[in-house]
This record gives sequence, structure tokens and C-alpha cells, in this order.
Amino acid sequence: MEPFRDLLIFDWVMALGSTSEAAALLGLPQSSVSRRYRAVSRQFDLPVRRPGGRLTLVDQAGVYRRLTAFAQFFRLQHHRYRWSCHPGLREWMERLRDLQGQALFLPLDSRQWETRASFLQLGILDACFDVFDPADGCWSACVGLPLHLRIPEAHPLKAHPLKAMPSAQQQAALDPFPVDPGDVPLNAALRCWLADQGLALQGQNRDGEALALSMGPAQHDSINLAYTVQIGWRLAPTPPDVPFRPAFLECATANLFR
Repeated sequence: MEPFRDLLIFDWVMALGSTSEAAALLGLPQSSVSRRYRAVSRQFDLPVRRPGGRLTLVDQAGVYRRLTAFAQFFRLQHHRYRWSCHPGLREWMERLRDLQGQALFLPLDSRQWETRASFLQLGILDACFDVFDPADGCWSACVGLPLHLRIPEAHPLKAHPLKAMPSAQQQAALDPFPVDPGDVPLNAALRCWLADQGLALQGQNRDGEALALSMGPAQHDSINLAYTVQIGWRLAPTPPDVPFRPAFLECATANLFR
């Protein structure tokens, strides 16, 4: 429980600019979100307008910042984090039983995920399980996550699955493997590596025959790739007097991919 129960709703309506989007994110009826959002606005005298279609506080921005800062301080002190994860890691995050009932998972969709840095900066999101970038924010508990290719039912390799990519001689006798990257983040290094393996990236998998690039250990119908993506907790910036000891988050994911 947060110190201001409905501030969570106000935060995400303001951040997303929509009661319907906030309701979908929080798993609540839109009517309830609208009512509770207006109640916070009245309770703390936070008048909101929509000039140019964007929700904006008309006055009392300093009051709102202090409310947000205090709520975050409370969450960090009691390990009741608001957190999210990369969409490609969603199936793995469902295994984090230790976080259930304590931290609050916010299932950001792909578009919302692109603006996660602003949510962390605003103090309405406390941590993201994300793809590691040493130049971007404060990080904790990074682990290596292997990549694999899932073989769809319609693919010719289904009849003769490979445990690893074929040798150059074997590969010369095969057509290039089209690959659907899905939600896996692609940087320049990974793109070059995939090209070197004879894997041709394509857009959305419309024909059902592309190999699906996925994060995590390979399954029985997958091809192992000798490539590892670094994943870790990306933490929100906090003032010096705000304690953020992410040991709870670290313990929850320490053995996730082993």
C-alpha cells in the first residue's frame, strides 16, 4: 500500500494523457480511474487542463512533485517498487513469484516502453528489468541472457531441427534463414552478428515461416545462438537522502536464467 492510494492513478493518467490507457495499464475500469483521478485532483488542489490535447497542471506543480517524491521514498523504504520489464522478457518476469504481493508490476506496452526513461525520471516508475546499456542510468544485478531461434511449425527445419547454426558448408546448401526479431532489442553489433550467421532480418512475420528471435535458454524446437544479451535492473534516479537498496529486486532475479 502506498501512502496516497490513488496517487498511482493520478500519476499514470498524467503520464499517459489518457484515462483509458491508464485503466488498461493498471487493470482497472475506466470509470473507476476517472473518478479516482478527479478525487486526487480535488483532494490536493491539483487543477489539470488539456491545452493542445496534452494534460498539464495549471498550478501547484511543486505540490505534485513533493507528493510524488514522498510516495517514492515510501515505496523504496518498504520495497514496494513500481516496476516494469522489456516486452520480450514478459514471459520470464511471470516467474518472479517473490515479487508478487510486494512490488507492483506495470505491463507497459511496446509504445509506452519506449518512454520508460521519462517515467523513471519522473519518479512514477522505480525500476525496469531492461537490456543493459552502461551509458544509460544506474544499473544493478546484470546477468547474461542467451538468444535462440524458435522454429515455427511451417518452417522446413521443423522436420530436421538444428541444435546450433549450421557450418558454412552446410549453410551454403540452404536458403538464407529469414528471422523475425520480435521484441528483441537490436543494436548494430547484434545486427552485424546475425548477418554474419546468414540470418536475414525481416519485418513482422506475416507468412509464419520466419525463425523467431527470442531471449532466454533454447527450447526443444529452437536453435541455440552463440550470443548473449546483458539484462539488468535499471533504477530510477533518486535524491541523496532517499534510500534505494535494490537487494529485493536482485534476489528476485538472481537465479531466473540459470
